[in-house]
Amino acid sequence: MLTTIVAFVCVLSLLVLVHEIGHFVAARRVGIHVVEFGLGWPPRLFSRRIGETLYSINALPLGGFVRMFGEFGGAEPGSFMSKRPIERSVVILAGVAMNILIAPVLFAAAFMLGEPAFTDRIFVQEVVAGTPAAAVGLQPGDHILTINDTPIMTMEDVRAEIGGAQAGTPVRLTIVREGRELSVRVAPEYNPEVERPAIGIVLLPEQTIVRYWPWEAAWRGIQRTGHVFALFGMGVASLVQGTEDADIMGPVGIATLTGEVARSGISRLLTFTGFLSINLAIINLLPFPGLDGARFVFTVIEMVRGRPIPPRREAAINFAGIMVLLTLIVFITYRDIIRLLG
Repeated sequence: MLTTIVAFVCVLSLLVLVHEIGHFVAARRVGIHVVEFGLGWPPRLFSRRIGETLYSINALPLGGFVRMFGEFGGAEPGSFMSKRPIERSVVILAGVAMNILIAPVLFAAAFMLGEPAFTDRIFVQEVVAGTPAAAVGLQPGDHILTINDTPIMTMEDVRAEIGGAQAGTPVRLTIVREGRELSVRVAPEYNPEVERPAIGIVLLPEQTIVRYWPWEAAWRGIQRTGHVFALFGMGVASLVQGTEDADIMGPVGIATLTGEVARSGISRLLTFTGFLSINLAIINLLPFPGLDGARFVFTVIEMVRGRPIPPRREAAINFAGIMVLLTLIVFITYRDIIRLLG
């Protein structure tokens, strides 16, 4: 439980911090006065003013914020609304951009630390009692080299050679056991569950850790970011179109999964964090009130019509969207808790 809580808070804090730094830096670059940079949501635990900005750490760790002067009204110098729509668009999208940019860094770090990969060595993990494999003495840990002189590189090779054999006709397995090479003849039997001949073994590919040099890891990190972004983007599009069922996790579900990943090693945790960062970026791009995507749409509408939407109306729309999102989060969290307990 402690590992789950610590891992979840660290991962979420990193993603939120990166996202809000994007908004903060962009706002400062275009001359917007940042009133407060907060990590977490109030009540406030600790704060310190540096220059014109108050930096705070708050009690509720599920989020963060950058509060800008004149964000929903007024055109005083240094205010958000005093800037051109294109400048405000940059500030709005900077958080999403940072979540996308941090993903290849996380993936590259995982590649450098080492990621699990399968070799071309196939082992027997389990021998089912009362089967042909048990009758001829095959044992867990046997490394299968060949079947009928055909080299075995993948589990599919084993299934093809044994499944394609005639039931009752012996096949010859060359195996390595405790450093010694042995030859075993075994006759497959038809297995109605898999609808093909089988000998009664469970296979296990050998797993190793592959590490990459920094320049290789960096390129692989960029490639993985593009692949994951496209994959998540298509997934969101399918959900919106109704062609795919939604299986959405709330904070409890994500925290539980984060704890499981953290226990499997730092490399997998970094990869998982990269996935979450891209997911956060894509969700934030959706034009739903309260999200960055909707705020960007408002600036586009302003550029088209030549004048901004009344600030109070925009604030009300965003507030309504946030309430809907919070209600959805509560519902999903309740469902996650029921699933966890059940």
